[in-house]
Amino acid sequence: MLRELDPPPALLLFAAVVIWGAALIPASGAPSSPLPSYVVRTWRTDDGLPQNAVTSVVQTRDGYLWVGTYSGLARFDGVRFTVFSGGNTPALRSGRVTSLWEDSAGTLWIGSEIGELTACDPGSHFRAIDIGPAWGRRKIIAIVVDHAGEMWLADAEGTLMRLKDGLRLEPLSGRASKLANIVSDRQGDIWVLRNGMASALEQGRLIPQFGGDLAAPYVQGICAGRRDGVWVASWGKLQRLNRDQTTNDFSPAPWGATPLTTLLETADGLLAAGTQGKGLFLVRPGGAVLNLCRSNGLPTDLVSLPEPASTAHHGFKAMQITA
Repeated sequence: MLRELDPPPALLLFAAVVIWGAALIPASGAPSSPLPSYVVRTWRTDDGLPQNAVTSVVQTRDGYLWVGTYSGLARFDGVRFTVFSGGNTPALRSGRVTSLWEDSAGTLWIGSEIGELTACDPGSHFRAIDIGPAWGRRKIIAIVVDHAGEMWLADAEGTLMRLKDGLRLEPLSGRASKLANIVSDRQGDIWVLRNGMASALEQGRLIPQFGGDLAAPYVQGICAGRRDGVWVASWGKLQRLNRDQTTNDFSPAPWGATPLTTLLETADGLLAAGTQGKGLFLVRPGGAVLNLCRSNGLPTDLVSLPEPASTAHHGFKAMQITA
C-alpha cells in the first residue's frame, strides 16, 4: 500500500518511513515539472490487517482509514487496526468487503462480494440494509449517488441498480473484456465504464459517451476532473474533456494501450493510473511521469487504486496501492 497523506494528526504515522527516489521521465516535448516525494510502506496481516488482499480503502471525515478485505473490515488510526467481522459485528452480514463509500452525513456504506449492504453511522454503529431481491447476490464493486441524491449500486459487469426502487440499468459494452468501473464527481455526474465503452448516467438513463468508434475504439479509463470536466484514457491517448465542450490533449499516455484498473486525479492535479501489468503511473499532465513497479520496489505490477469517497470534505492527496 502506498499513500501520501494530508491527514489529521492522528494519522501522521501512516505516512511511513521510506522515501522513493525513482527517476522522473519527462513527457515528450514538454518540460519536466517536479513531482512530490512519496512515502512507501506495506502493511500486512502481521501488522494487524485481516487479510493481505485489500479490495477498497476510504479515509472518512473523522480521519480514520477504513480498509476492505475478503476477511473483514478494518479501521486504521495510524497505529493499529481494529477489525470488524461477522463474529463481532452481526450487522456486517458478509466479511468479504468489496466496496466502501462515505456519504455527506458521514455514514460509511459497505458493499460485499455476495451482494450484502451495510451502513456504519458515526460512532461505529453498524446496521444491515435490505436491498431487496432485484440485486440478487452479485458483487457490489461501487456505491455512488446521483444529482438527485439517489444511491446506486454497481456490479462487476457495470450494471447499476437504484437502491430506492430496484431500477436496473445495463450499460452498452465495448470491445474489451472484464473491465468495469464507476466514477462520480462533486457535482453528482456519474460515468460507467464497461468493457471499453463509457456511458453517463442522466436522469435515470445511461447515455453512451465514448468508446466503440474510430476516434475512441477502446476506453481504458475515465475519471472526474478535480475542478471541471472528465479525463479519458483511450487507445493510448490521454485527454481532458471540459464542460465547455473543449478538449485538452495530453497524448500519448505513458502507459500506452495497457488496460487500467483505475484512473484518478489528486488534489495536487496529478493523474494516478493503476495498470494491469505496468505498475502505477503518476503523471503531471504535460510534464513529468513517475512509474512505480516491481523493478523499483512494488510487490506487484497489477495495481488497484481505490476511489476516494470523501474528496468533497478534505480533498484527495492520497494514493493507495493494493495487491
